[in-house]
Amino acid sequence: MKATVFLGGGRIHGSASSRDWRLAGYKARIVVHDRNPHKLRALKREHNVIAEPDLGRAIRNRRTC
Repeated sequence: MKATVFLGGGRIHGSASSRDWRLAGYKARIVVHDRNPHKLRALKREHNVIAEPDLGRAIRNRRTC
């Protein structure tokens, strides 16, 4: 199964959305790409996402709808 990918780990996109999806019971993989390694570590720890600093790898893991 492919993952849902958020490009950017900011407060609204990657952080709030991934948190809300998890709270709603979304079980599939969530990948968040961001250039900031501190942001990625926090997102991985707080929201159970796959933190991906490489944009190409993040895109290859995307889920197509």
